[in-house]
Amino acid sequence: MSDDAKSSAAALSRAAALLDDGVSEPAEVVAAFEAAATVLKTPCGGGEMVWHAFGDGPPLALLHGGHGSWLHWLRMIAPLAEANRILVADMPGYGASGDLPDIPNEGTAFADAMAEPIVAGLKILCGSEPVALAGFSFGGVVATRAARMLGTQCRELVIVGSMGFGFALSDPPPLRKVRTVSSDALAEVHRANLASMMFANADRIDDLAVHIQTLNVPRARAPSRLASRSAALLEALPDVTAPITAIYGERDAVAFQHDERWEILKAHPAGARQHVIDGMGHWVQYEAAGAVAPLMRDALAARLVPDAAS
Repeated sequence: MSDDAKSSAAALSRAAALLDDGVSEPAEVVAAFEAAATVLKTPCGGGEMVWHAFGDGPPLALLHGGHGSWLHWLRMIAPLAEANRILVADMPGYGASGDLPDIPNEGTAFADAMAEPIVAGLKILCGSEPVALAGFSFGGVVATRAARMLGTQCRELVIVGSMGFGFALSDPPPLRKVRTVSSDALAEVHRANLASMMFANADRIDDLAVHIQTLNVPRARAPSRLASRSAALLEALPDVTAPITAIYGERDAVAFQHDERWEILKAHPAGARQHVIDGMGHWVQYEAAGAVAPLMRDALAARLVPDAAS
């Protein structure tokens, strides 16, 4: 390992220790991960798409959910970077990345417009090397469209809490508006929204989760619901050549059709596995990080049993 790689690994280890100690200030934790990352940029419309890179090994791109940023994956970075080069995106129109030049007013076209600069960026960052993709929620829809575009270069696809199967959402979780809320009440409103949509267990909403939400929401500028409430993921599946691992919280407030989804996924020719984490909600890789990390590591190590569900 080079001196630079050793220094980066040490910085990531320090960041992970702050994350796990339960007493560090949220801003300090985020700053430590920022310091441990190599920030990379690729073209995005007339601007740039921002990636935070960690670790070494086979590349794995992580795509966040709606109203999110790379921070949606914060609790997965250290465990996944043990064996992979992690490329954690701010997707177009989110976080520090630039905007799409045009936003199609249709779910599948919008998901493809999001996926195109991601695929182009991965080809710049990884060349022709096989790449694994993982997407959370809306990011799972985009990841599936990107996997379709990458063809055989995509070696594994992991979807976490992902919609895009065309299932109706007749009673979406109620969310409080934040744009007119005073700064003193903002944390309380973000916590309430996390409890409504993202977590099944309110006692697992820590100050770091609220801080991440506070950073993410004002920088979300693209309409993720266009893709999430479409069948864009379902329509791309026949052209995805990689095995698929699906991970969901049992009590996911928006992606809860576990049996119906498995009926679709189990027919995937390259093999599929679905894991449903008992008692957990939508942001399952945060709420149940200790359960999700080994499932993702197993999938990325190609220990996938076709036509198996758990």
